[in-house]
Amino acid sequence: MDEDYKVDTDQDENRTKAYKNDGNNVEEEDVEGYIDQLKEKFYNSTDNLIIQIGNLLNTIQSSTTFKNMSEPSAKILFDIITNIIQNGSSPDLVKLSFNILKRISDIYYEEFIEDLVEDTDFIKHIVELYTNFINISPDIIEFIVNTSQYGMENFMKYVDWDCFKERFSENYQEVENLQNNEALLLYKIAKNHFEWYEFPDFGELLIEIIFSHYFTLSMETRHHLIKCFKYLKKISRDKWKKLVIESNSPIRAWEMLRSDNCPVVAVLELLKKISSLCGKEMILDYDILFGILNSDISYIQVAALRMLRTYVYSCRDVILDRREELYQILTTIVQIGGFQAKSWAVKVICQIAENGRGQENREIWNLGILDLFMEDMGEYPLDVQFSVLCLLQNFVDFGFLTEETANENFVDQMNEYLQSDNISESAEAYANNIMKSIFGYSDYSDYD
Repeated sequence: MDEDYKVDTDQDENRTKAYKNDGNNVEEEDVEGYIDQLKEKFYNSTDNLIIQIGNLLNTIQSSTTFKNMSEPSAKILFDIITNIIQNGSSPDLVKLSFNILKRISDIYYEEFIEDLVEDTDFIKHIVELYTNFINISPDIIEFIVNTSQYGMENFMKYVDWDCFKERFSENYQEVENLQNNEALLLYKIAKNHFEWYEFPDFGELLIEIIFSHYFTLSMETRHHLIKCFKYLKKISRDKWKKLVIESNSPIRAWEMLRSDNCPVVAVLELLKKISSLCGKEMILDYDILFGILNSDISYIQVAALRMLRTYVYSCRDVILDRREELYQILTTIVQIGGFQAKSWAVKVICQIAENGRGQENREIWNLGILDLFMEDMGEYPLDVQFSVLCLLQNFVDFGFLTEETANENFVDQMNEYLQSDNISESAEAYANNIMKSIFGYSDYSDYD
């Protein structure tokens, strides 16, 4: 085939005739007819028919009734496009063939594709195409992602890791969908729990990509990479944790937040994953954290609070530094923050208390937390309500909340909460048990 071939994307007369009057659908028999034409031209092709073959492929892959193609016609088409992929010298024609192959895989996977992705020679060939023809790479990866775990595993077995890693650099940022598709492949590999010994430097690759190229990647790509943290720790949590700590990932993540044009929410989500994994070996950069928590942008506050709550939950035997400043910021958010930020600030404070140390419980009690939390109790989401109820129970257990310390305002607010529409039966029972623990009886409506 002609190396200089370029698919002609203009609609020709035949393609125009294929559409119904509404311009949206292609009749099933027209698609079959196009495949017959393709078969005739392809197997009797000379160089002057290459453009026509390209146009026929373009028309077929654009058909909205592709799914209605008969299996015999799909087999003819499958044989032709796999022939093009394996023997064609035109990158554009190969690229178009991969687009069609992906669509065939959605319909006739078991019939045609299953054996194909288990064919070592075919996989090796498309790895070679991936390496040598950058503009085809996104289509190859998309096809692999949509095949079986075996297909993905086979592809990764033969791909050049250095080449794969290099494709995440800013040198390839302009290649449409390349980095996003490759990140999706990494995510799929992690999700399917491939063994570490099969891809020994997978974790190193992921960390290198995240911390060397993070700012050049799209939001969707970052999302896929961050989700890898969740799945990799299921493969071998101890090994993954060791790798993350030894690579200084916590420190590097905080340093990212000091950079200009940093995707703050995405990096905070990354820190949240690291906190969940590393526990007490995770560190907090209080200067950066407080700066973010003092932001007037609510969704950024929420991202920081979500990360902080995970950190506090994962570090139950760690006493937080700079607690006075932290409490001041959190209580300010509870008083004047947006609804989501307020709810998460409440959850952070409650989690600190739930960790069970008397010193921190007393500090939180001394904040005047009863009035602060109880005022809008009935408006909180149910999970936040339970966090507050757990906090109240802690105060009872530590001897802070007693009949002597519970004022009339607290009782009024608890009564109001119990009468609200936004309370579950279990929350109501929990609240009543707390009040019974304080006053010694269930009916406290006449408290004086």
